[in-house]
Amino acid sequence: MVHGALLVPQVLRLIFQNLGPFFTPSLPELFESTNLKSYEILPKFSHSRMSLLSAALTCKSFMDPALDVLWWVMDDLEPLFQVVLRMVQIRVIHQPIAKSEIQAFVTYANRVKLFILRGSSTIHPSSYIQVLQAIERMSIFPSLNYLLSLGSFPELHLLATNCLIGFYGYSVRNPVGEPVPIDMWTFVRGLPASTNKLKFLELEYPVTKSCLDAISQLPELQTIFIDDSNESSSALGSAFFRSLSVRSKAAKLNLVTKGALGNTVIAPNLAFACDFLTDLTFLCVEDGPASTHAPVGLQAIFRVIKLPRLHTLRISYPAVDESDLAVWKLFFKSLVTATPMLLALSLRAPFRLRSTTATTPKGVSLHQISRLSKHPLVFLEDDNFFNLWSLDDCNFVVESWPSLTALTIGTIITFHMLTVLVSGLPNLYELKIALSSKRLPDVEELPVVSHSPTVITLRPTFTAPDDPIHIATCLDKLCPFAEIWIVPQSARLDPRGAWKQTGRILQALRSARLDGRERRPMSLKQLQIVYSKYTQTDF
Repeated sequence: MVHGALLVPQVLRLIFQNLGPFFTPSLPELFESTNLKSYEILPKFSHSRMSLLSAALTCKSFMDPALDVLWWVMDDLEPLFQVVLRMVQIRVIHQPIAKSEIQAFVTYANRVKLFILRGSSTIHPSSYIQVLQAIERMSIFPSLNYLLSLGSFPELHLLATNCLIGFYGYSVRNPVGEPVPIDMWTFVRGLPASTNKLKFLELEYPVTKSCLDAISQLPELQTIFIDDSNESSSALGSAFFRSLSVRSKAAKLNLVTKGALGNTVIAPNLAFACDFLTDLTFLCVEDGPASTHAPVGLQAIFRVIKLPRLHTLRISYPAVDESDLAVWKLFFKSLVTATPMLLALSLRAPFRLRSTTATTPKGVSLHQISRLSKHPLVFLEDDNFFNLWSLDDCNFVVESWPSLTALTIGTIITFHMLTVLVSGLPNLYELKIALSSKRLPDVEELPVVSHSPTVITLRPTFTAPDDPIHIATCLDKLCPFAEIWIVPQSARLDPRGAWKQTGRILQALRSARLDGRERRPMSLKQLQIVYSKYTQTDF
């Protein structure tokens, strides 16, 4: 006798969802976080599918819930067309489709919510036409919510539906390149006519002006991710922002280009506002001539755009040189005018400090951009965007943003600079720094603070600590309330494992303090006892 709980379809679906290899109730969040590339390499879980099929064949009450999960995601059209294809090898329909076959086809097709288009099918085009005529629809999957296309294929035109919530188009780059993505462009241009519910759109394809115009017409679009870095000349530019300001309600915009934004000559009297945009990312991925004018293009747009609700801005360039200082000053001046509510700022130039020789060009110093202090930042990330930090930069941060909760510094700072930051930022929760292990103070000289960051990440440097015990005791006294210490793990930069040893000592001191011990400067012998007690190892 079947338990009463197993007669409830909702309960059965929850059970069967654990058997579904692709099923995830958080798929909208995956779209929003632009983290769907993993679907490109997902294996085919044949055992899970067989388990769901067996469950569907067990009894009538199991059938619909099991089939709903089994057909929830598909990455091949052929299993569905087996319902109407009698000649399996030729993939052609040679005779009229029976009414019972049409009903079965529609029943299964309505269950598909996510489709992954991996390539062109072996089904003959005439079979698609016959089926669409028989079901009297323009889409194979009328209830499709999410579509991932790993290339530009003709089958895209059969998958547009008004129920579509998220679309992800991924260009599989190869050394010889791809043909012109006509099918992808045609599909994107037709989205405004085929759906008015699309919320998430990600395109890793070169886009045309007509594609961008179509994207700006999607009324419910919330998240836009466009990677145009395959093209040396980008169509992204002021015209796209202007279209968004008129038609779109998108809140999150992520743009990736190889060089400068296109079409950035804007008359100052043609200012426009993107009232709904709250999260903006601009990423320039290639260093060299293509990126030299990128800051100019960005500054030109921010000179006339208004972003009243923008609270998060991320900017990444391969390199930031001292010659760019004047342009960046103008950009940050425009940024103050463009948005009054900026709370989170991430600035990255990951390759600028590849060399540490004397010939390395100087970059932009943080305190030179005094306009930044106008923003009420609570999150600041500097990944080598600014020049080597100085004490002036630390004081600038403390004076400008006393409410800062998260801070990342890409360049190496001294212990004295760390002391200024920890003492002057009482709300700091997370701190990521590259700390110099040289010129450490005496433990007795460090201030006693009533606050400290909770999570501290020590990023790799070219020199490891000579004395793990001393640097650990200094850090422990300066940051007594730190709960998580993340130390460098690079065997190449730290062959002796000094940072790892520092991390173990910090955890031992924290464990001792939690165990009720009085936190005080310890002698080497006392520290050895504490360390051995909590790690069961000796120095």
